[in-house]
Amino acid sequence: MKNNTFVFTLLLSIGSIFGQSVHELNHLVASNEYMQNDPTEHLGTHIIAEFMGCSFEALDDHDALAGLLRNAAQNAHATVLNVSTHQFKPHGMSGLVLLQESHISIHTWPEYGYAAIDIYTCGDHVSSQAAIDTLAAFFKPANINQIEIKRGFEKNVG
Repeated sequence: MKNNTFVFTLLLSIGSIFGQSVHELNHLVASNEYMQNDPTEHLGTHIIAEFMGCSFEALDDHDALAGLLRNAAQNAHATVLNVSTHQFKPHGMSGLVLLQESHISIHTWPEYGYAAIDIYTCGDHVSSQAAIDTLAAFFKPANINQIEIKRGFEKNVG
């Protein structure tokens, strides 16, 4: 299993160097047995998502961002420890929610209608997908590319 984690990390690195999208990388690892383990056999769930075709206004609404991130965490049944946001000039924003269970982050490029989202959660009680769904309801992307990675090692390995 350690080799599978290394291979996926390597694929992500190579993909970013050669410009492969998250969607393309998802196809590369879809047959990997590590990615298809029973959900009770991993430590966390990591979703990397790309929202495309979002409105400029939504992607630049800094006033709504902190509340939106809190709502995403709450809908995922996660415990919020801290929220930090930043508005870029002339536009765009970043936000980070530190969770007891890990984190949610977003970076927006309104001029491209694009948001990059990263959600990593630990524990069986948290739903990373619920956080994605909350963000999608606000940003209303025309297209979403996402991959889900089961992080860590199998709990029953000694």
